[in-house]
Amino acid sequence: MPRIHIIPELNSIEEYLSFAKDNGLAFEYNEFFMPDVISSKDKVNEIVSEYKKHELPEGSTLHGAFFDVTVFSSDPDIREVSRKRVIDSMEAARSIGAKGVVFHTNYMPGFLNKPYRDGWVNSNAEFFGEVLEKYKDLSLYMENMFDVDPELLTRVSEKLSSYDNYGVCFDYAHASLGSASMDEWVTSLASYVKHIHINDNDKVEDLHLALGDGILDYQAFAEYYKKYMKGASILLEMKGLEKQKKSLEKVLDMELDK
Repeated sequence: MPRIHIIPELNSIEEYLSFAKDNGLAFEYNEFFMPDVISSKDKVNEIVSEYKKHELPEGSTLHGAFFDVTVFSSDPDIREVSRKRVIDSMEAARSIGAKGVVFHTNYMPGFLNKPYRDGWVNSNAEFFGEVLEKYKDLSLYMENMFDVDPELLTRVSEKLSSYDNYGVCFDYAHASLGSASMDEWVTSLASYVKHIHINDNDKVEDLHLALGDGILDYQAFAEYYKKYMKGASILLEMKGLEKQKKSLEKVLDMELDK
């Protein structure tokens, strides 16, 4: 089976640790993408300290800052703060002992201006190349947000694929909200996918439902995984133990290791 991750919650951490230990799961820490947390070293240190009072699962990941983060901005002040938030996220991952960090593409999908799109690719490739070089001990995963198709993520991945610690975090639910077919998404990104986010929705809104509570085709996901993405780790991206337990049962039924 691939390594499965869940989102823990500090206020009931013992339950999440028990569930993770019983099922061989890792964590994906979600506190650090919140602006009021990642902008405060004291809050980051406090959360890290609380987590490290416990024996945490190895191989865990961390979701990096994404609210208003535009590392490719043509405005130098916005670009500077955005890039600082990326570095802050990487440092938080090191502090808590995570093995990798997820970042969003964050471009404006309706803006079809060619200079903007080319600038997005080149700026991201240059900056994240520097980050990958600096943090060789951490993996960095670029996640499709509400991109309508995989074109730009594929282009930037081509430029970053020479770094062993780079990969795509393929969000299956986000892809279902775009205009491209799932075949196009998967076949375009397959060679770069190292981490996956899954949850369910109604193909209208990003609802983060438990698997089976929406209308996404997870039998199709299982086939895509086995054919194109085998070995990639998977985050059950929904909050709450009951939703996670239900979703884990669905994933185990998929027999992804066969």
